[in-house]
Amino acid sequence: VCVWFTGLSGSGKTTTADGVVTLLRDRGRVVTVLDGDVVRTHLSKGLGFSREDRDTNVRRIGFVAGMEFAQPTREKLQGRADALHEEGLDPGRYVAHAAFTVEGGRQALRTILSQSNGNRPTGVICSNDLMAIGCIQEATSVGLRIPDDLSVVGFDGIDAATWTQPSLTTIEQPIAEIAQAVKRKRKSVL
Repeated sequence: VCVWFTGLSGSGKTTTADGVVTLLRDRGRVVTVLDGDVVRTHLSKGLGFSREDRDTNVRRIGFVAGMEFAQPTREKLQGRADALHEEGLDPGRYVAHAAFTVEGGRQALRTILSQSNGNRPTGVICSNDLMAIGCIQEATSVGLRIPDDLSVVGFDGIDAATWTQPSLTTIEQPIAEIAQAVKRKRKSVL
């Protein structure tokens, strides 16, 4: 049996999962827990930009961020900051928080552009693909060309990522690989 909990940080996933684990173990079942927050932390480390990217003018990298209270947002924010620090770039600029929606993506990019004083970012990382789609819509509405004027990267790999023009670049969570890791871990415990 594989049970997968998903939702915003603070929504009760851990509490619910702990209860389910206790009930299953009380009934003699072997239970393996793979914490999504731990998985996201490891995936967020891959949000860096290469030296080649930086050298081709991806120097001002924004973050169209989800809600500040959300753990995935904080992890991605830290991953971005770490990657920019490694490249000698300032992580303190070009960040705006909004809802994890298309409209939230539009709103966050508007905020970033209004605060950039004519020195706008050349690329943005978005908390999820819906926000990235909104970011593309907003950028296009103000005359920016994707990816020529602004590179946009989403996170999740949802089907709608292929509906934009051009198609959205997205970091897809390897759900099948994660499920296989759980199966391997369970077998090793048995």
